[in-house]
Amino acid sequence: MSLQENPGLGGSAHAAFVDLPVLESIAHNLYFLVVQAILWNQTHGKQARPIFLALIERYPDPKSLSKASLEELTELLRPLGLHNIRASRCIALGICWDKDPPTPGRQHRRKGYPRASLAASEDDAYEIGHLPGVGPYALDSFRIFHRDEMRGLAKDWLGTGATGEDFEPEWKRVVPLDKELRAYLKWRWLKEGFVWNEENGNLTAADEGFLAVAARPRDER
Repeated sequence: MSLQENPGLGGSAHAAFVDLPVLESIAHNLYFLVVQAILWNQTHGKQARPIFLALIERYPDPKSLSKASLEELTELLRPLGLHNIRASRCIALGICWDKDPPTPGRQHRRKGYPRASLAASEDDAYEIGHLPGVGPYALDSFRIFHRDEMRGLAKDWLGTGATGEDFEPEWKRVVPLDKELRAYLKWRWLKEGFVWNEENGNLTAADEGFLAVAARPRDER
């Protein structure tokens, strides 16, 4: 299956990455989302992007990744550094996913998530928490961009198609450490009329100046 045929990228893969932030462009494909998180860890997105495209072209699903040659995958990931670790982690991810795929209604806790400075609750368990290589960045990305869709609560991360009166998009409960996810949520909250505190998630009403920023296209801010 080519990238152009894969519905998770919504058409041309390269066009999707140019037109939208990476995570938005792959939000409907959980496998892509998790692999992206592993590759982006400790790496600039610009450097990781072509490697990610090559990887999902060669290994378009967990089963194919589980059968990948460690030597070949290590060579593919070499430009990113930590290639031996990343390759082993990706194959372990594929094996675990193939045997025990993420399933709605079955959550797993992840030690250290959410971070200690945030109030934890008995609900802090997630459908991808058991997968190798899944850390805070992957969990935050999953919660922001895919969890509502996976649980059948909405058609996307913005709440499209949600019917419950008390529905609140999962992204509104995420307080990430990653600077790009923080920037995204700041912008998303401004669209809702609030200034979001990236340290604790607290909200204050946005004034006209902030709202004007939110109204501009993201590449002009």
